[in-house]
Amino acid sequence: MTVQKIRHPRCSSWDNSTRYFLIAGLILCSLATATESAEYEAFFDNHCVKCHDADSKKGGLDLEALSWDPNAPKKTDSWVKVFDKVDKQEMPPPDEEDRPDAATRSAFLKPLHDELHAASLAKQQTDGRVVLRRLNRVEH
Repeated sequence: MTVQKIRHPRCSSWDNSTRYFLIAGLILCSLATATESAEYEAFFDNHCVKCHDADSKKGGLDLEALSWDPNAPKKTDSWVKVFDKVDKQEMPPPDEEDRPDAATRSAFLKPLHDELHAASLAKQQTDGRVVLRRLNRVEH
């Protein structure tokens, strides 16, 4: 017994090329993420891990264990704190001799800002701007 493929009249070879473009896009996105991840690791290794590794955890922050997961609120909050501290030039501390220059700092912050913004936007589109809550007796 042979199975015949039933083709929908609207389907064409364009659908196959769309699949190929989709797969190619996913591969390129994963390569870009891997490159950005390597850039983050290089910045952390050069400027952060001396104080924020698994052994020292200054400020309660372990950058070696921090992974990117936009669906985990605690991890996203940690990434926002990292972004804010580096952006305000609070980290690395002013007394450190190997502080990053402005170009290195902006090269680190720009893709991180874009990823945090995209994660925030995706959360906003799925959950809405305000979390739904029950009204209490006075508010009702």
